[in-house]
Amino acid sequence: MARVLDDALAEMPTPARGSLWRQVLGALGGWPAAAGLAATACVGLWVGGVMSEEFIVTLGIFEGASLDVGSDFGAFDLLLVDG
Repeated sequence: MARVLDDALAEMPTPARGSLWRQVLGALGGWPAAAGLAATACVGLWVGGVMSEEFIVTLGIFEGASLDVGSDFGAFDLLLVDG
């Protein structure tokens, strides 16, 4: 039985360990996911740098807006809203 088990273990493929970058890309989902993450980061930095005073004043009209969810259901109350 041990000989059969040794033969089976010898035939099993060994996982090839790649470089650190290959492992990171594999964890993220490959090159397409990494490219999307990089593009999103660049857009976030761009929007953060472009945020001008006029844009902030325009967003100021929404400061007084609030949503009263209530304490009975928490966030589940939003699912009960009809319409």
